[in-house]
Amino acid sequence: MRVSVLTCGGRELASLDAAPGWGLHDVLAALPEGAAAPGCHRSLLLGGAELREGTTLAELGASAGAALTLVVTPPLHVLCACADAQGRLWDLGSGRCVQSLRGHAAPVKSAVASPDGRQVLTRGTTAQQSSGVLPRGSARGR
Repeated sequence: MRVSVLTCGGRELASLDAAPGWGLHDVLAALPEGAAAPGCHRSLLLGGAELREGTTLAELGASAGAALTLVVTPPLHVLCACADAQGRLWDLGSGRCVQSLRGHAAPVKSAVASPDGRQVLTRGTTAQQSSGVLPRGSARGR
């Protein structure tokens, strides 16, 4: 069956020959490269229903001519000051630590990211300060 994948603004990203048994990963794999920035979360909606893992297009109610909407959200990260003398950047979606910021000899009291999300400044309990650069887009908008 032919289905369209649209942006939230209604622009068509792709017109796909999809099987009714396709799931989320099948549809996402068929999208053109660059449909979303690396690391972003991608959701597919049909009306108000989301195509989730373990659900097929047929189970979602998609039929020939259906228009799916691709919703792209940046990764959500939180920057933490830690008692073990480190700052840490956590990915909230996976629950994993994506970067440890070392350089303190005592517990880290505070951590702050620059407005563009590229740099971080930490301060320890001994008034020692440390700065670093985060991976591109890590803390932007958080």
